[in-house]
Amino acid sequence: MKRDITKQDIIVTIQDLAKKKGRNWLSWNEFLAESVISQHQLFNHFERWNDAIAEAGLRPLGKTGRPDRPKGMTKEHLIQSALRVSNELGRKAITEAEFTKMTGITYRSIHRLFGNWEQFVSEAGLDLSPAYKRKIPDEALFREFYRVRDEIGHIPSYQELTARAKYHRHTFENRFGTYSQFKVHAIQFGIRVGLVQPEVGQKEMEQHARLPKDNAVSYEALKDRPVLGERLDFRGLLHSPVNELGVVYLFGMLSEELGFVVESVQAGFPDCEAKRRLPHNHWQRVRIEFEFRSANFLAHGHDLSKCDLIVCWENDWIDCPIEVVSLKEFIEKKKV
Repeated sequence: MKRDITKQDIIVTIQDLAKKKGRNWLSWNEFLAESVISQHQLFNHFERWNDAIAEAGLRPLGKTGRPDRPKGMTKEHLIQSALRVSNELGRKAITEAEFTKMTGITYRSIHRLFGNWEQFVSEAGLDLSPAYKRKIPDEALFREFYRVRDEIGHIPSYQELTARAKYHRHTFENRFGTYSQFKVHAIQFGIRVGLVQPEVGQKEMEQHARLPKDNAVSYEALKDRPVLGERLDFRGLLHSPVNELGVVYLFGMLSEELGFVVESVQAGFPDCEAKRRLPHNHWQRVRIEFEFRSANFLAHGHDLSKCDLIVCWENDWIDCPIEVVSLKEFIEKKKV
């Protein structure tokens, strides 16, 4: 004879599932799908799902089925969240990815209130992870750009710089969004300190810069029509994506060049199943999630173990534990 499910059974099951996922919240759908406890059994002991997870010590959920994210977070709230993560992990050194995964708080709040992850960790009284890479000063990147220029005798292309520079290629791209934008800032620096002749630098910037001029006219957006992305002029796409649907469309245009053949696209997670080319013309099935920005993967509460890679427009999750394909970076390289 089966014993009755007790209130404590439900609490322990909720805690175990949340711990398995490495976060301090659990959705109702996840509980139903991954536990042997039925809806009827749960509501014998709790009036609402939020009552159950509150007794289990987890974060309450909002109308979206995910934790509420209070607007206007304070420094104190973020610091307390970091200390809680540190306590749960049992160590003072935590990574930004761990913090975001366990709290649902993305880098935007941290950078708005503290400037950067390093300052945040310092003010929280914690330690930087040994894997953390301290920011290389902009000037060091600019001077490396000119060292390579002197070595090859001309302003380096993306391929020339990344083949010879002592810093990883992503360092140049991620700092300013794209290599073309980095090049503009590097040339402006060179003109300012006398490393490049103004007329030479100006010619290069006019050719490659996609940044708006300082005196460019701009207007307030009208409320009755959509806002488009920056001018892309890439094949049949005039503007860059501004949402996940734009990423899906652009991936469809580029999937063959990227080495993928698509098997299915669906509304549920993960968004896409495809095969990608391996050496010697072999193929392997992969599960893909589409996001406008890669860090949205965390905000949407997806399970990392059920996805192989993220396809996005902008990669803003620097230490993402799974592979990221940035369509923006791919197009930038084709344009250089």
